[in-house]
Amino acid sequence: MFSATYDEDVVEFARSIISDPVEFRVRRNQLTLTNIKQVYLFALSIEEKFARLSEIYGSFHVGQAIIFCATRKEASWLQCEMTKDGHKVALLSGELDVHQREEVINSFRKAEFRVLVTTNLCSRGLDVPQVNLVINWSLPLDRQGRVDCETYLHRIGRSGRFGKGGLAINFAGPEDEYLLQQIENHFDIKIPMLTDETLNEL
Repeated sequence: MFSATYDEDVVEFARSIISDPVEFRVRRNQLTLTNIKQVYLFALSIEEKFARLSEIYGSFHVGQAIIFCATRKEASWLQCEMTKDGHKVALLSGELDVHQREEVINSFRKAEFRVLVTTNLCSRGLDVPQVNLVINWSLPLDRQGRVDCETYLHRIGRSGRFGKGGLAINFAGPEDEYLLQQIENHFDIKIPMLTDETLNEL
């Protein structure tokens, strides 16, 4: 079995069915993906977030992008607003049945849509080589409201596949600064702010 992360239940199950397994583990501070540039954008409101998102699309070439939202409602709103703004956007959320999800993913793979807006459904297992941008519209939280570093790693790992470079942009408001610090501490990295100057360099 190979995975970027395992929870303890999976490890225990694997040990129970495999005799004498060989385990290779990577230290936590080596888990973060070095080929993916991670930055954050500060925004005080949903309107400011959307304005900054529009700036991103006007500033550099985006092959394909995946945008992660916290809820279906948030994802649906964002898909609608981006479509109004002239972007080809697909929506993938839990309310779709398995067949509908497959259709959306296949259309995205064929580049019929440039942007895929989703919840955590696509944080694992979706490999699309053209994806060079992942946006965390909302940082991932667990059921207790704590930052979910494992899901964060899987989300940003949707870009930079097959050794290519990628960019992960994290939207953050005043209430998210502590969450960003937790991600930085967990992976022993620094996530700088994406300024207008750095945006122009991309």
